[in-house]
Amino acid sequence: MPYRFGSKAELENYLKAHPTKKQTQKALIANSPAPAALSIPDDACHYDDHELRVLTVREMARIQSFPDQFVFRLKVTTGGNMRKFEVPQYTQVGNAVPPILGAALGSCLSRLL
Repeated sequence: MPYRFGSKAELENYLKAHPTKKQTQKALIANSPAPAALSIPDDACHYDDHELRVLTVREMARIQSFPDQFVFRLKVTTGGNMRKFEVPQYTQVGNAVPPILGAALGSCLSRLL
């Protein structure tokens, strides 16, 4: 039976009463820098006051400066033993060098060489 909450405060109280061992989860703050190294969906929550949810792969890719037309392959998430054989999309985004940073480093190296 799913829980239903009448307000954000009721949900927050429920979550505080049922803690997890996940220490890195945090809500994003609009107009503030996002945390670095987001590689799994539970790392950050969308900051919209009306929608408590994890970020999509595309939202995380935008934070990392990937263009919207960039395509990530394989499954969105992978758990258990399959992580030995597959790299899910969330991990691909989180472990990638942001394209803007890669371009800046490439430009510096080009000038040096």
